Amino acid sequence: MGNNRPDFEDLVTVNLDRANKYLFGTWLPQHNLTTEPFSVEKYFQNTEDMVYMEIWVKLLVSETGGNQK
Repeated sequence: MGNNRPDFEDLVTVNLDRANKYLFGTWLPQHNLTTEPFSVEKYFQNTEDMVYMEIWVKLLVSETGGNQK
């Protein structure tokens, strides 16, 4: 039987592309949020079977203190 678990290369390329498309194309616009042109990817491997990542972005804040709409 083959191993269906994605390897690190898949995580970095395919899934990162999907996550970015959803974050910037769907989630942020639905919440009326915009970001600075900056992001960070942080990768974790807790065990051999558990690998995950976080995408960090810096939100733009309007001069009135709220998020930009």
